Amino acid sequence: MHARAAGVSAEKAEHPALEALVCGLKLLIFCWSGYGADAIFHARKGVAEHSHLRGTVSVWLPALEARAAALVGEAAAAAAAVDQAARRREAVEPDDLDELGDLLTFPAEKEPYYRVETDVLLGQTTAGTVPDAGRGVEAFTGPAASPWASSPQPSRRRRVR
Repeated sequence: MHARAAGVSAEKAEHPALEALVCGLKLLIFCWSGYGADAIFHARKGVAEHSHLRGTVSVWLPALEARAAALVGEAAAAAAAVDQAARRREAVEPDDLDELGDLLTFPAEKEPYYRVETDVLLGQTTAGTVPDAGRGVEAFTGPAASPWASSPQPSRRRRVR
């Protein structure tokens, strides 16, 4: 219900990047709930509908698609989505969501984690699995590591009261 409300709000605000972010959140909810077919539907929908975006959400959607494809055992689709995420990373132009940061951005440090999770869900090991796992752990080791993984952390910005 919350994701649906966020999607309507993003649409009413006419903010395509925020709409894409909400699409990714819906996908995560379906993945976490074990609904692989729904997750892959939202992944493909999000990638197709938001192909024009250049912020980091444009990388996050195919990275999520790879995980969703892996969840339903589609190895070829997962590999294609990993490649698409890598191509989109090369073309990133930070947008207003990236400027806000925190959970509204998909930093490069998170990509190895997504690739490793895709491999794990497929029950496979590629040439990049072990190095990616090492980079993922290194990027998020210790409280000073930035940016944090998907859990909210105290903001570095001054809070306005």
